[in-house]
Amino acid sequence: MGEEYVIKNAVKSLQKILHYFPIQSAILSEKEWNEKAHVNTWSKKEVVGHLVDSAFTNLQRYIRIQYQNTPHIVYDQDAWVKAQHWQELPVTDIITLWKVVNTQILHIWNNFPQAKINSLLNVSKDKEEMYTFAEMIQDYIDHCKHHIQQILPQMITVIAAVGQNNELGKGNDLIWHLPADLKRFKEVTTGHHIIMGRNTFESIGKPLPNRTTIIITRDKNYTKEGCLTAASIEEAIELAKSDSEIFIIGGAQIYKQVINNHLINRLDITHVHETFDADVFFPEIKSESWKEIAREDFKADDKNRYDYSFVSYLRK
Repeated sequence: MGEEYVIKNAVKSLQKILHYFPIQSAILSEKEWNEKAHVNTWSKKEVVGHLVDSAFTNLQRYIRIQYQNTPHIVYDQDAWVKAQHWQELPVTDIITLWKVVNTQILHIWNNFPQAKINSLLNVSKDKEEMYTFAEMIQDYIDHCKHHIQQILPQMITVIAAVGQNNELGKGNDLIWHLPADLKRFKEVTTGHHIIMGRNTFESIGKPLPNRTTIIITRDKNYTKEGCLTAASIEEAIELAKSDSEIFIIGGAQIYKQVINNHLINRLDITHVHETFDADVFFPEIKSESWKEIAREDFKADDKNRYDYSFVSYLRK
């Protein structure tokens, strides 16, 4: 059961990486993709190329271990990166190829033979290195995350659900129930730091699981078990500086400050396509300041009463 749990979580992690990395990487300029810190180091584009090579190598390995217990693949990563001339290709093409190969990897993970999940597999040609399938795929996830952190600048993201007229809530509470939005919020923010004002925290009532909660408050004596506190937004961001992505989750005044003071570089918005009676509102998303880079539209259903869209914006 433990191995199966690891595999299930790895599948979710890879799906999340495949969805968000192309969106987040759109913030990088062509110069940033191609420049090198030193002549013998890889550019960010070449790091993506390495991720493609690694994906191909591991795809072969996952295919082999379904019928043999020694999935050796010989791979000199530096030689491969240089040989493939990734620097000459458009980065969008490289990322598309990376997604295609990883989609095949997901298919194998989702359909891997149950009888082999707990088998010990020797992954080294030169010496005995025994791993289970779950350990192998967790290592692949860690490898992807490591290199993606090398590529991306730290993302500071506002995440919010807003009505048709930018409504946020009323009486310090939500004004709609949208299970799809709550599910997405959990998927996106899990594993990261979430920053919020004191009133927002009090409305939630407790720290959210598997996230690091930072509460902004002017009260130096205010403490909550399992949470960090900060006197300002800047101090909160400093507390979370080790995180690859920080999420600002409210309330209205916090949203206004981080947007107006250019403290964030991305908006992750659930647009609820209905008008509501509200007393707090989200700042206007101005087209001259923000570029829409991803959108998913959904119709109301038996669980979600309103039409809604998941939209990501990058600061121009």
